[in-house]
Amino acid sequence: MEIRRAVPMALLFLAALAPGCADAHPPGPTWSEHLQAVDDALARDDASAALHAWHGGYSAALRNGTWLGLIELGDAYLRIPAITGKFPSSPKPIARQAYLRALLRAQAQSSAQGALLVAIAFAELGDSQVAAHCMKIAEGLALQQADSGVREQVVLERERLARRVAARQDSRR
Repeated sequence: MEIRRAVPMALLFLAALAPGCADAHPPGPTWSEHLQAVDDALARDDASAALHAWHGGYSAALRNGTWLGLIELGDAYLRIPAITGKFPSSPKPIARQAYLRALLRAQAQSSAQGALLVAIAFAELGDSQVAAHCMKIAEGLALQQADSGVREQVVLERERLARRVAARQDSRR
């Protein structure tokens, strides 16, 4: 008797965890709405509210399944301490994590543009090796696409990133 009751409960639990299940996550603010809340909180110099909104946005972006939200939220996380100056540790590891997740999603979705934007984000962090790796992924994805405009965009950005890396290396000397 107990097993008969346990099996339907287990199935309900598993259904709630299944990706793509419409009832698994109640509707709530989108990642972009949370991102706006981050920016609004930063405008008020409210670091706690910005961080709270960022966490909500990151969760929403993870549920959303696209790469763009993760890139935008990685960028937003970098703005929180830059504007407020209230966090002693570096925001870069959290931003890197968001960017790496975005890269994985861009690859899964065969998005050269997504991989390209991740490459740019890593270049902005000063991580030229990871940026170069992301650029190679973007180039490979662009070659698979029929759109020559995407391929041209990747080539132009690769050249731009190469110039940035060279300028950084020259400034260190």
